[in-house]
Amino acid sequence: VSIKTTQIIKSEAFDAGNVNKVVIKTVDTDISIIPVVDKKISADFYGNARTNLTGSLPDLKTDFNNGVLTIEVSYPVTVTLGLINLSRLNLDIYIPDNFSKEIACSSVSGDLETRRFMLESFTFNSTSGNVNVIELVSESTKIETTSGKVFLKDAEGLTSISTVSGGVEIDLRSLKKDLNVKTVSGDVDIKIPEESEFIFSLGSVSGNIKNEFRSKITFADGKNLEGSVGEGMDHVKVKTISGDINLLIK
Repeated sequence: VSIKTTQIIKSEAFDAGNVNKVVIKTVDTDISIIPVVDKKISADFYGNARTNLTGSLPDLKTDFNNGVLTIEVSYPVTVTLGLINLSRLNLDIYIPDNFSKEIACSSVSGDLETRRFMLESFTFNSTSGNVNVIELVSESTKIETTSGKVFLKDAEGLTSISTVSGGVEIDLRSLKKDLNVKTVSGDVDIKIPEESEFIFSLGSVSGNIKNEFRSKITFADGKNLEGSVGEGMDHVKVKTISGDINLLIK
């Protein structure tokens, strides 16, 4: 059976004016969400695939309904009946830099990169893949991964991160709302501006806990450290099974 390498290139574009939410769904594809000075939301899907199936390749599908723009990398059902080997599949999504609504991503396998957005909500759910987010200000950020590293730099807003296997590194622009991190296996490093005031609860079953802030400690037993910094009411909560926790001054 002959195996053929095929180059995939496909693009779509939509007027961003009526879009309230962008939904992104991928399999075996790296995602880049890029801010642009434009009035359109566009998607470029490209890469290579080797397969012995005719006409059975991943495809870019889009749909707009009731203010929700869905951008999806889909696979034909017949893929399971033959051989398909994907390499370097990429989905680049260009969104106006003044878009301030919701972005929701889900990925079976693939990395995510994005930067410089101010949003109402940002969510990412992945079974395998790294997350690299820079300069994200969001009223609500939620990231869930099964396997992969999570890196947030210059982040701001209510943030929830959950991983099974993978480290978490967070560098906050400011702490204005709660931060909640849960991991099963992986270190957690959190950098917070020195002038911040907050309540913290840190717990690791089999890892070390480090806190650089001058704090009022309310509970400590070797596996847990709880207390407060100043008079702030925002919460920093970190729980791990196997991994170190480092609460660091930025």
